[in-house]
Amino acid sequence: MSFLSRPLAAALLSASLAIPCLAVAQSTVHEVVVRPSATGAEVRAEKVSFSDLNLEHAAGARTLLLRIRGAAQRVCGPDDGFHADDSFKACVRESINRAVTELDNPLVSSLHQKKG
Repeated sequence: MSFLSRPLAAALLSASLAIPCLAVAQSTVHEVVVRPSATGAEVRAEKVSFSDLNLEHAAGARTLLLRIRGAAQRVCGPDDGFHADDSFKACVRESINRAVTELDNPLVSSLHQKKG
């Protein structure tokens, strides 16, 4: 190996080792955690996957909002299926707001704000 090819080989090796790190840094998370504010002794949370949805289209964003709402109802409510009180409604609303905020997707946020 000549003197000029060693630095070139070292640079190529360094570049090839850095590529997996770049790929990891650019990976996209396809789930959001829905959880109520931590006021009680037991705090439940549920991950909502959206890897099958295109959040650049309204249909995908609306579907994700429905999934988030369902998860919020499950983590806020008792296991008996009866959820009519004001504290349940407030918990669901806060949980949805938190998940949408943490998701930080413009279309999902816009549709959520319009729905109120």
